[in-house]
Amino acid sequence: MDTEIETHTIAGHQFDLPKLPTEHLAGASYLAHVKLAASIDEAYTLGKTVTSNSHLSDEGKHAQLAPIGEKAWGTLLQAREELDYEAARLDARQAELEAVPPVANPTQQGIDAEARSWWRGLPNEERLALMQSLADEGETGHNTFTKYNDLWQALLRSPIPLPDHEVEFVGDIWKRIRRLDNPVEFSRIQTERNALEWAEQALAHDQGILRRVTGWNDKRLADLAVSSGKERAAARLGVTPDDLALAQLRKRT
Repeated sequence: MDTEIETHTIAGHQFDLPKLPTEHLAGASYLAHVKLAASIDEAYTLGKTVTSNSHLSDEGKHAQLAPIGEKAWGTLLQAREELDYEAARLDARQAELEAVPPVANPTQQGIDAEARSWWRGLPNEERLALMQSLADEGETGHNTFTKYNDLWQALLRSPIPLPDHEVEFVGDIWKRIRRLDNPVEFSRIQTERNALEWAEQALAHDQGILRRVTGWNDKRLADLAVSSGKERAAARLGVTPDDLALAQLRKRT
């Protein structure tokens, strides 16, 4: 099915994005975009008023435009931070969903060690057969996962490195089964990730529009970021380390 496209207009500039499902419209990612879009519209309107004021000199216009730009770009930096926070929050939720339970006590440590010893003692062809069975995405794979659940946990908790391909393989299967066993939470995470991806696309358009509306370059954005402690957000928006370093020097002089 073709993706439905919506046209958005901010400060007189249009761009297209996939239509966002209704359930996303109250989410943090979408709201960050809404707040930013309103700020850009405001900067556009106020900027036109200032630039069309024949009673102001060029110097006077510049003085009035500066705080308008600072407010809008400050909102963009904030939106960048909010989307990064949302991404980290979703990563943490997924990591918790897919996590291997920690060792509960010394007895469990001993059981884990025995399981790993048993695994290492298996002939290669038997280990391969077990992993092939585990890889089955149907009932066979799920039954193998369940039957040897303690073994898989022991392998993934091993304090001694095991063959990389085996640990990676078992880890991938573990995560897949954990997602299948917790479909509601995994679906929620994926839904929120989709909204975040949409907001990332919107932010790229927003930044380009704001640059055209205000005429700001990376030097001015770097100065604002340094003065407001948002250097990381500025870097995420494309400001180079050199520009940020120079802004730090300007701040100290």
